[in-house]
Amino acid sequence: MRLFLIVLLMIIVTVGWVNCVGAPRYLSIPDFHKCAKEESNGGSTSICWPKTPPKDCPSSTWNALQKLIKEVPAENFPCKK
Repeated sequence: MRLFLIVLLMIIVTVGWVNCVGAPRYLSIPDFHKCAKEESNGGSTSICWPKTPPKDCPSSTWNALQKLIKEVPAENFPCKK
Protein backbone atom coordinates (compact mmCIF):
# COMPACT_ATOMS: atom_id res chain seq x y z
CA MET A 1 0.00 0.00 0.00
CA ARG A 2 2.81 2.39 0.87
CA LEU A 3 4.53 1.78 -2.48
CA PHE A 4 1.25 2.44 -4.28
CA LEU A 5 0.85 5.80 -2.50
CA ILE A 6 4.42 6.80 -3.33
CA VAL A 7 3.95 5.94 -7.01
CA LEU A 8 0.60 7.74 -7.09
CA LEU A 9 2.15 10.84 -5.52
CA MET A 10 4.99 10.77 -8.06
CA ILE A 11 2.49 10.58 -10.93
CA ILE A 12 0.41 13.46 -9.56
CA VAL A 13 3.49 15.65 -9.05
CA THR A 14 4.87 14.82 -12.51
CA VAL A 15 1.60 15.41 -14.36
CA GLY A 16 0.92 18.60 -12.43
CA TRP A 17 4.44 19.85 -13.12
CA VAL A 18 4.15 19.18 -16.85
CA ASN A 19 0.84 21.01 -17.06
CA CYS A 20 2.13 24.05 -15.15
CA VAL A 21 5.50 24.54 -16.82
CA GLY A 22 6.15 25.85 -20.28
CA ALA A 23 5.73 28.86 -22.48
CA PRO A 24 2.37 30.63 -22.62
CA ARG A 25 0.19 29.19 -25.38
CA TYR A 26 -0.45 32.60 -26.95
CA LEU A 27 3.18 32.57 -28.14
CA SER A 28 2.22 29.89 -30.67
CA ILE A 29 -0.46 32.11 -32.27
CA PRO A 30 0.92 33.86 -35.38
CA ASP A 31 1.11 37.66 -35.10
CA PHE A 32 -0.10 37.68 -31.48
CA HIS A 33 2.12 40.71 -30.87
CA LYS A 34 -0.01 42.73 -33.32
CA CYS A 35 -3.01 42.22 -31.04
CA ALA A 36 -1.25 42.89 -27.74
CA LYS A 37 -0.54 46.14 -25.95
CA GLU A 38 2.10 46.92 -23.34
CA GLU A 39 1.50 48.25 -19.85
CA SER A 40 4.05 49.49 -17.33
CA ASN A 41 3.76 48.08 -13.83
CA GLY A 42 6.20 50.00 -11.69
CA GLY A 43 9.62 48.98 -12.99
CA SER A 44 8.44 46.29 -15.41
CA THR A 45 6.50 46.12 -18.64
CA SER A 46 4.05 43.36 -19.51
CA ILE A 47 1.67 42.59 -22.34
CA CYS A 48 -2.07 42.81 -22.05
CA TRP A 49 -5.07 42.14 -24.28
CA PRO A 50 -7.25 45.13 -25.16
CA LYS A 51 -11.05 44.86 -25.16
CA THR A 52 -11.19 45.47 -28.91
CA PRO A 53 -8.65 44.46 -31.55
CA PRO A 54 -6.06 47.07 -32.59
CA LYS A 55 -6.30 48.11 -36.24
CA ASP A 56 -3.19 46.08 -37.25
CA CYS A 57 -4.44 42.92 -35.54
CA PRO A 58 -5.41 40.20 -38.03
CA SER A 59 -8.93 38.92 -37.41
CA SER A 60 -7.75 35.30 -37.45
CA THR A 61 -5.23 36.10 -34.70
CA TRP A 62 -7.80 37.99 -32.63
CA ASN A 63 -10.25 35.09 -32.92
CA ALA A 64 -7.57 32.58 -31.92
CA LEU A 65 -6.63 34.69 -28.89
CA GLN A 66 -10.26 35.02 -27.81
CA LYS A 67 -10.71 31.26 -28.08
CA LEU A 68 -7.54 30.66 -26.06
CA ILE A 69 -8.61 33.09 -23.34
CA LYS A 70 -11.94 31.25 -22.97
CA GLU A 71 -10.19 27.85 -22.83
CA VAL A 72 -7.32 28.93 -20.56
CA PRO A 73 -8.39 31.79 -18.28
CA ALA A 74 -4.84 32.00 -16.88
CA GLU A 75 -3.74 33.41 -20.26
CA ASN A 76 -6.12 36.36 -19.97
CA PHE A 77 -4.21 39.56 -19.26
CA PRO A 78 -6.78 42.34 -19.74
CA CYS A 79 -5.45 45.87 -20.20
CA LYS A 80 -6.22 48.23 -17.35
CA LYS A 81 -6.78 51.19 -19.69
